[in-house]
Amino acid sequence: EDMERASYNFVLAVPIIMTGVLEQDVSEDEALENPRLYESGRLGLDLNAIKLVEMLMSALVHSCVIGVVMMMVFHNLNIVGAGDYYTFGTIVFTVLVVAMNYRAAFITRTWHWLTLIGQLISYAIYLVFLIAYCLIQPLTNIFQPWMYLVPFQIVSQPLFWISVITVPALAIAIDVLKAHFLYEFYPDRAELLLEEWRLSKGDFNGGTLEVSPTPEDVRIHAQAPITRVSSYVFDHPEGEPRTPGSYIAHPSAGDTSLLATAVPNANLRAIQRKGRHALSYENMQILEAHGPSEESTSDSDALAEQSIQARDVEKLNRPDGRAFAQQKLPHYQLEWTWGKVMLASSAVGILLVCLGLLVTLLGNTSAEVRVQYSGEPGSSTVPFDWEGQDTAFFYHPCVENKDGSVKTCDVPIIMPQDMEPPILLMVHMDPFFQNFPSYIASGTTSGAWPQLTGKFDENDLSKHCPLKVTRVTESGDLIFPCGQQATSFFDDTFELRRTGEEAFDISESKIASPVDLDRMANPANYGTGDVAWLYERYPHVINKSEGVRNQRFTDWMRPAALPSMMKDMGRINVPLKKGEAVTLTINSRYNVSALGVKKELMLITLGPLGGSSDTFGRFLIFSGVAVLASACIVLLLHYLCPRTPGDSRFRGALSRRQVCEVESSSGSDYDTDDTADESRNG
Repeated sequence: EDMERASYNFVLAVPIIMTGVLEQDVSEDEALENPRLYESGRLGLDLNAIKLVEMLMSALVHSCVIGVVMMMVFHNLNIVGAGDYYTFGTIVFTVLVVAMNYRAAFITRTWHWLTLIGQLISYAIYLVFLIAYCLIQPLTNIFQPWMYLVPFQIVSQPLFWISVITVPALAIAIDVLKAHFLYEFYPDRAELLLEEWRLSKGDFNGGTLEVSPTPEDVRIHAQAPITRVSSYVFDHPEGEPRTPGSYIAHPSAGDTSLLATAVPNANLRAIQRKGRHALSYENMQILEAHGPSEESTSDSDALAEQSIQARDVEKLNRPDGRAFAQQKLPHYQLEWTWGKVMLASSAVGILLVCLGLLVTLLGNTSAEVRVQYSGEPGSSTVPFDWEGQDTAFFYHPCVENKDGSVKTCDVPIIMPQDMEPPILLMVHMDPFFQNFPSYIASGTTSGAWPQLTGKFDENDLSKHCPLKVTRVTESGDLIFPCGQQATSFFDDTFELRRTGEEAFDISESKIASPVDLDRMANPANYGTGDVAWLYERYPHVINKSEGVRNQRFTDWMRPAALPSMMKDMGRINVPLKKGEAVTLTINSRYNVSALGVKKELMLITLGPLGGSSDTFGRFLIFSGVAVLASACIVLLLHYLCPRTPGDSRFRGALSRRQVCEVESSSGSDYDTDDTADESRNG
């Protein structure tokens, strides 16, 4: 839905901003003792074409996960009345919000209370948006009246909660396993340098890298921190480059005694009280020029004070020393060791298998029978649209007459399975596109919505219904309600009976949402004037006492989200037994055969999830087993084929670190890490 899409960046901005501001890829000690880590930024190892492609591929995989899961649940959501443009669209967007917030959490390594607050703020913003947009009726009527109370419809669907769990669970498994296998088989330069440093400190616990080094490895790793040079040191033909240990601090560095004599007490107390404020370089020169001496006088102090004030003593030059500014808040640094990868993937695998078994069990309580009476038999435009057996499908052409007159057909059916009441009758048309912007707008506030709620102004018809064919009949009568949706109402009718008996009563009392039906109203001049009213255009479906409050018409005004459209036709409260002969009478009027649209009538016994869900259940079980198998591979890799700390797994080829060293050193003879690699690979 348009407003939902517009809220995307507002809802999801805070978590990724928190990550960008507060993330620490390495600790302060690791950064200070490993200056060569800065080469990752200088050489563009963190932001380059390969990294961009990797992130785009990750986004593509996550979008495929969302798409596949939502396509698998769409059929059942359609059955329970949650497949319309507004309800299903909100379900997909909610799953997207959860998946994107998970992604922001996954790329976050430094976790503290602000990170959690960022996640909570995102969900709070989305909740406030839904409350304002969907639950406050005056606001909803202004923006999009068909969104009213949609969140309540969503949270009442078990498949919504299963989808909210399934999508991030699959994403976690994919991301964690991908990151671990990349770390194992293709580690980057920073990872290898940190491994060497931690090993030399005797503080290495990097999961799969916990191996017993050889004496030669220990000697090399122990020497590396001493001889490592800065990443900003380049070739110096005239002499040896300086190492960090050879740097000599200035004798007066950190000496603030000069301030005690050169700055008046008031200013000194102010500077001491506001420790984050410091003197600029120019102000320090002024203080030195008026430095302490035996000849110092109050005049010189006054001159110094005036000069300093002219130079903005209170200007913020020293970094803020608070824990927040220096990224020293209490936090937890998440490292995806092999043990954590095993734990996460095993938990996800077990969860998916359990969900798959549950979905399969609940879906087995439903039964479906389809009768196609128009169009060529074939697959649906939406994947996973039907899971019925071939014996539950009947094809009997009953194409409507071209002159618009009704064509009646009797279809004999031998029930392939038992069906207990209530049995839902639904019509299925495919492909039937109701999700075009102009079609959707024809039923909203800019279209026929004022007429649906009892406001009929003949002078405003051209504004709300710009297409003349949808507001005026061939005879010149005004159409009420006007618009593409209202004038394309499905008017085929059906009867079902046991062979030789009277037709079953088809109840239409629960077709439309009570929330929608309560807001429908006929206008004050209903039934009068030169107007083509609903009961006159569709007398075989809508009677005069109902008008726009007809159940089938109200349900029709909620456009379908996808071209595989299903609409409720009513319910029968009679059990049908396997092998029983029944006759379906079809009165075909709705002229869509020329458009290549197939029409089907579906008989469905409702289950907890709507219809059958075997395919979705098998998908969850298979995904869970695949994740568990990947967890076993991680375990075997750790114990049977561990990687040496600080080195690539494939010693015969250049690792990412070695490639970067070749690029950065340009053949220099002082890169001791290259020498160490050669010694190990000797």
